[in-house]
Amino acid sequence: MPLPGFVFYLSVTDAIELNVDRRSLQSISYAKSLIIGDSEASGQKETDGVAKQTPILSTSTIDTSHKRKLDNTEDATFPACMQPDAIFLSGINLFKVTVRVHAMRQSPQNDLGLQFRYWELEMQSLFMEEQYHNSNELSIRDITCHAGQIKCVDFTGVCQKQMLLAGSKHKFDLPFTASEMLDVSTPILSDTYAVQTRLILCKTSQMTGTGNNELVSSTGFVDLKAGTITVDVKMSLFNEISSSANEAIMTLFPFKPNVKMPVKKPTRGSTKPSWNFQVSTNGGHVSCYPVIEISIPDAKFSGKSGPDDFSFHTLLDGIGIKYGSQRQQPLQQFLLCALPETLRMHILVFLDELTPLEEVLQISKKNGASVFLRSHAINKKLSSMTSAQKQTTPQPIAITRRRDRLLKRLKELDDDALESLLAMHFKKTDTI
Repeated sequence: MPLPGFVFYLSVTDAIELNVDRRSLQSISYAKSLIIGDSEASGQKETDGVAKQTPILSTSTIDTSHKRKLDNTEDATFPACMQPDAIFLSGINLFKVTVRVHAMRQSPQNDLGLQFRYWELEMQSLFMEEQYHNSNELSIRDITCHAGQIKCVDFTGVCQKQMLLAGSKHKFDLPFTASEMLDVSTPILSDTYAVQTRLILCKTSQMTGTGNNELVSSTGFVDLKAGTITVDVKMSLFNEISSSANEAIMTLFPFKPNVKMPVKKPTRGSTKPSWNFQVSTNGGHVSCYPVIEISIPDAKFSGKSGPDDFSFHTLLDGIGIKYGSQRQQPLQQFLLCALPETLRMHILVFLDELTPLEEVLQISKKNGASVFLRSHAINKKLSSMTSAQKQTTPQPIAITRRRDRLLKRLKELDDDALESLLAMHFKKTDTI
């Protein structure tokens, strides 16, 4: 394979911090207007004035001279898409990026009370590499993205709450082609990954009778790997983040009613690409209180999407989805199930009618069966339902997390501290 004609590599080993608030966005907007200018005024000048015709060089002359220069350097053993001038390689590596977004509302007057409210997004071990082969007949783009750990925290005054945590330990292989080409030390990434994506897009073209290239086919492949994901947010938080994002966009790009946005016309001869995708998850839990609760298992699924069809293949085990704030109590939780088995038997024997219980519990009634046998069958059914409820009832997430945090802090203490804690505990229990 020949060496690429263009190689670019950027590595930042220091932490990068970005603070997004209303004042900084307004400063960027003012600087943009000074550099770029007013698009409305420039458009008016073009419509009012007479367009001056500038000499345009014919493309055939440029292409011919370009081809003459490449005739001496091209290798006939490689196709046009593998020539050095058609290969581009670039890579970026960032050690840590922190983005803080201040909560904003539709007008600065409504931001009162939000001076100490912001969201912090922290991403570690960011890596991206792109390999691009471009020619008249074939175009290939290969992009690899990697994020070691992603964490998002909501700060309100002195209080903080973790909204998102993604990352799990796993062995992975990443291409460091750009750094090796330039003889630069390869980046040292963490042994965790939150998201790892690879995208490959291939386009083939052919020459038409008029001398233009027409797209024949387009095929893409996406491979997405997600680590352990934990999300714990409220549904009302999405409205606050959406309003802040809209306000940030409106501050950077003020809306002008007289300016007409250009409408992109579809390219002649363009075809929709067909995609093959593969997604793998490493477990997790998503809680959007009080409506949605999803448990994500370790699973893999793949699919195919074309211009007119879509297919999806997966094998899921242990996935659970809950939607809705109203929870309906199952039959296992009514008071009769909480009683001991012997006491339940005494109550069932003295009931006048057992038919309603048999219908609810779906117990077939045998002709000529005694009251004792019917009561015994109902009692055994209630006992099995109680045992099944104990096995399937999960421990509350908040209690589990609190217990894990306490155990982690206890493990960090030395022997003397643990002995003093036990002594205080026993002394308190003895006094009580």
